[in-house]
Amino acid sequence: MKIYDKEMYKMENSVRNAVIIILIFVISFLAGVFSRNIEVSQKDEQIMEQQQEINNLKKEMESLQGNFVE
Repeated sequence: MKIYDKEMYKMENSVRNAVIIILIFVISFLAGVFSRNIEVSQKDEQIMEQQQEINNLKKEMESLQGNFVE
């Protein structure tokens, strides 16, 4: 015959629920960090492309100004 202990059962369920909540939080947190990291990387690439475009436009303006002065 099994010995049934209500207090032990309640405590076991509480611990199980706490572990599940913590796991869900950790997984959600890691997913958020991962997605944010990807977003930041994409923004960095976009900034580098725009900076290169700005530099090219500056060079083009300098060459046009040089032609205009002559």
